[in-house]
Amino acid sequence: MSSDYKSGFTLLELLVVISIIGVLASVVLVSFPGAQKKRD
Repeated sequence: MSSDYKSGFTLLELLVVISIIGVLASVVLVSFPGAQKKRD
C-alpha cells in the first residue's frame, strides 16, 4: 500500500493541496477588500 506513496504525490493529494490553497486565497481576498476595489 505504501510503495506508491513514496514515488510522489497522488492525484488525491494534489487536489487536497489545491483546495487548501484556494481556501487560503479566499481568506486573503476577504481580509483585504481594498485589493478587490483596485481591480475595478
